[in-house]
Amino acid sequence: MRSKWTYAAITFVLLAGCVSQPAYVPRTDEQIAQEALDKTVADMKQRGASQAEIDRMVTHSKLPYEDQLKSYISPISTPAENLVELIDRGLFYCDLQRSSLKIPITYEYTMKTERKLVECISTSSRVISSYYYKSYVPSASSNAVKGAVDETYLKWSSYGDSIFKSAPSYLQDQASMAVKDQVSRSEQVFLQETQKNKK
Repeated sequence: MRSKWTYAAITFVLLAGCVSQPAYVPRTDEQIAQEALDKTVADMKQRGASQAEIDRMVTHSKLPYEDQLKSYISPISTPAENLVELIDRGLFYCDLQRSSLKIPITYEYTMKTERKLVECISTSSRVISSYYYKSYVPSASSNAVKGAVDETYLKWSSYGDSIFKSAPSYLQDQASMAVKDQVSRSEQVFLQETQKNKK
């Protein structure tokens, strides 16, 4: 399991970076990101996070997106678990961009965010597909795990297609929810397999 502090903090940083860009304040993306990071650090300190947890969050937040995503590949998890984790995180990051599009600010902001969303999907899909073929496919999995994980990968692909094809927002929302539901099903299968192997 990932650190709850890191996950919550990154969520705040990304949300702040995505949506807190008022049209009347000409700030750069770097300034916005730094302000969001400063607020997150202050919040973590107030909630009692250790300096080590804060340092990990700061380091992680400054990585390029592709490296952030790859950092969720764990050596102690199975390829199937890692693939589902990558899909879950890719969906999380890209849905933040989609959510920010629902907040009208300026035309330029909307166009810039749409480009970021496409870049997010492109990068996520590249990392996920590479891991799928190079690590997951060659690995051994039970039929239950394989069925759940392959379906998760297909749902992710459909979600990506809805973005690339500029599908209406409600269809993108449906595709996103389908991925989330399938991720949950896959995680339940992982748990069942773990319990079965302990017997």
